[in-house]
Amino acid sequence: MTGKKEFDAVFSGRKLATSDLVFYFIRNSCDCGRLGMAIGKAAHPKAVDRNRLKRRIRDIFRRMEGIVKGCDVVTVAKKGRRLPEYGELEGQFEKLAKAVEALKN
Repeated sequence: MTGKKEFDAVFSGRKLATSDLVFYFIRNSCDCGRLGMAIGKAAHPKAVDRNRLKRRIRDIFRRMEGIVKGCDVVTVAKKGRRLPEYGELEGQFEKLAKAVEALKN
């Protein structure tokens, strides 16, 4: 996802907060899942940590794309949290998958 209008539309949708991330999501008109990320300096001051978190999120989203098909998702990192491990992020994305399934029904 790119562009302020797309992000604003998703931010007006449903919200799911986990320990390290906040997910915003809505249904979209295409048959694919789209991901947007907002990982700021306040959440992770070091660029290395921000980029590592973004790589992990993209990888997990890519592997779960069949589950989140037809939804736009924006992930926002919470401020003052440590960098989550890969397994922790997977667990948080599983919560997202359950919420998306409830949205589809």
